[in-house]
Amino acid sequence: MRADPVATTLAAIAVSLTVIDGDTVHSERERYRLLGIDAAEIHRAQCDAERRLGELTKHRLEALLRSGPLAFSPDPPTERDKYGRLLVHLLVNGEDVGCVLIREGYARHWRGRPPAQRAPAPSAPPAPPSPGAR
Repeated sequence: MRADPVATTLAAIAVSLTVIDGDTVHSERERYRLLGIDAAEIHRAQCDAERRLGELTKHRLEALLRSGPLAFSPDPPTERDKYGRLLVHLLVNGEDVGCVLIREGYARHWRGRPPAQRAPAPSAPPAPPSPGAR
């Protein structure tokens, strides 16, 4: 019986995932942003309480990643955020770790800005009004 290449690849990635904070993980070759959650910051925390919650969330995510087989959804991920991170749902034992973090109070639900609300791309300046227009 041959090994499933996707599962084998994910197992290799899982071994080398590093948790940066509650919603960002890195592998040797890529950075990933967990979709659907917003977690407290560690490196750009607004206050000590946020930093402490960020550290707790990071440790909980590390424990979750050690608890079972990992998978990304979508697989393979293709969409990136403004920082270049691949946007993914990370599943452990088939459950979205973001949902676990929300349920346990470590993170909050985050949908991001819908495309219609994002800042429009720069465009040409509006045409001057025609003579006689009010």
